[in-house]
Amino acid sequence: MELNKRGISGVIVAVLMILLVIAAVAIFWTTVKPFIEKGASGADKSSDCLTVDLTVVSASNSTGSIQVKKEMCDAALTGIRVYVDGALQSTDTTAADIPATLETKTIGGLNLLVGQKVSVVGELEGTICGSQSDEVTVIS
Repeated sequence: MELNKRGISGVIVAVLMILLVIAAVAIFWTTVKPFIEKGASGADKSSDCLTVDLTVVSASNSTGSIQVKKEMCDAALTGIRVYVDGALQSTDTTAADIPATLETKTIGGLNLLVGQKVSVVGELEGTICGSQSDEVTVIS
């Protein structure tokens, strides 16, 4: 009995291996690409957040307002969050409330009681930037 012992050509094996590697790379890339793009887009915002430095200059019960100073910082803040005794009280700041670098602005419309501690933190497109400022005690 005679068996036909024909195998696959070496060229065909090489071509199949190359196609298999290309398919594996394509599958890997389509899986990893969205994570890389998402991470890269947030990098600029994260580095801007590192430089944010806001200071509460004063807090007044009689006017229901605080004065906030923006120290050396290039980040273009989109908001300021006001915390009273550690609890978030206000996120309703407008572009007019946000001071330029080394400028002091007044944020009003706050419900402040004498003796409470007020601090602020910057916001950049919905992301909290840095840590809360040092607390300032509300005066009359």
